[in-house]
Amino acid sequence: MLMPNPYSLFHDRPTNFLNSVRFYAVPVKFQVKPKKEEDDGPRLNDQVKAKYVRLVGDDGHSVVSRFEALERAKTLKLDLVEVDKNANPPVCKIMDYHKEMYKKKESDKERAKSKSEMTMRKETKEVRISEKTESKDLKMKSDHIIKLMEKGYRVKAKATGKADQSMFDAISRLSALIPCRK
Repeated sequence: MLMPNPYSLFHDRPTNFLNSVRFYAVPVKFQVKPKKEEDDGPRLNDQVKAKYVRLVGDDGHSVVSRFEALERAKTLKLDLVEVDKNANPPVCKIMDYHKEMYKKKESDKERAKSKSEMTMRKETKEVRISEKTESKDLKMKSDHIIKLMEKGYRVKAKATGKADQSMFDAISRLSALIPCRK
């Protein structure tokens, strides 16, 4: 059924516009960006694309064809690794790539481990003692202090009690149990 539109300039004709049209919400389609060449490390062996490469070794460097460089690597049972692909011609080196990566990973782990051991944590731990603390409890607290200091925490010993002399005695007994390290 056609309904006359009261807002139309032409009142005598009914309008078909919008009576037979349905509107739908359509999701936006995302365009997939083309992937660039993934740079997940240097190119190895047959992945090297240049016709000529600068081959760097212990005896110096020379510009050779890619096929000759691959043959040299195969005779030595090593990999041809592209060190600098932006150079003209690209710089390549003959080496055992996986062995070098293993050594690098191990040295990185060792460096991270030593760095974490060397850095002090910003948090401070507090150990409380009183003049009534017995020697076996002081020994346990000193062991706890040593463990915290090895983890990199700063440790504050707090003595509670009434007399100054008894506090000094408790702190001196505790400090005698903790070895000095430089």
